[in-house]
Amino acid sequence: MAKKAKKPEKENKKNPLKDVEKTVVKEAKMVAKEAKKKFMQVEGAVENIAKDVAKSVSKTVSQAVTSTRQALEGKHPQAQQHHKQAQHMQASSGMMSSDGKIPFKEFSKIEMRVGKIIDVKDHPNADKLFVLTINVGDGKSRTIVAGLKEHYKKEQLKGKKVIVVCNLAHANLRGVDSEGMLLAAVSDGEEDVVFLSPESDIREGSRVR
Repeated sequence: MAKKAKKPEKENKKNPLKDVEKTVVKEAKMVAKEAKKKFMQVEGAVENIAKDVAKSVSKTVSQAVTSTRQALEGKHPQAQQHHKQAQHMQASSGMMSSDGKIPFKEFSKIEMRVGKIIDVKDHPNADKLFVLTINVGDGKSRTIVAGLKEHYKKEQLKGKKVIVVCNLAHANLRGVDSEGMLLAAVSDGEEDVVFLSPESDIREGSRVR
């Protein structure tokens, strides 16, 4: 019997494209791994910078708040220095003694008189101020700006007798010239404000001393 002829074996040929594909995938994984590592390093650095900035800002704000509080309370070194300089200048000019007391001669220069409120208007540029027209017995009325709007209504002020500082330098308060000052008692927290008035009726222009 004749023998069957053997089939030729398939040649074992390599596919160069597959080798290239494997190499590319391997390198891509390595690049991705390295990129992730770099990203985590950058992320950590940014987080640390953010923490440092937050600490610095918090410290700066805290110092600013402390300085502001000290200035308002008169405890700030610069505020205390200015206060000492002002006291020294006043003492040198004879307005105040070295212990902070005002000589009677200087106090007697303050001209306080009884006045009568004859008109009350809203300040055109300020929500908390009234514009008062007051007769202090000198033949003409005076315009005085007062911060009484949160404590009194117009009808509670009109016609009332008050104490007015008449020889105070005029001041422009939010666009309105104020020709003196109305005296009032003010609580520490400024919750309560009460204008001063004579106990009994007395004519306008009477001197307070």
